[in-house]
Amino acid sequence: MKAIVYATRAQAALAKHRSAAKAILAKIERYAKTGAGDVKPLVGRSGKRLRAGDFRVLFTEDETSIRVPDIGHRAGIYERGNHEAYGIRYALGRRNGDHF
Repeated sequence: MKAIVYATRAQAALAKHRSAAKAILAKIERYAKTGAGDVKPLVGRSGKRLRAGDFRVLFTEDETSIRVPDIGHRAGIYERGNHEAYGIRYALGRRNGDHF
């Protein structure tokens, strides 16, 4: 299973949408374990999106980890901008002050 690293913004979104958080986390963990899920590449920027009901999980991945900068409702998640350009810091997975 790939390690999953959530940015502070993604953690805040999960806290905001507590009723859907369990299902969203289950979809992410399933993808990390098996690679199964409704995943498509983002258009016009790097990364992918995972569909979890009415919510979308934006992420990037490499061979060992999945990094989740944002989670949001499908109506507004894509309008938030390019997450790499904002220099989002990840709350989990930081090593010696390094940021992913």
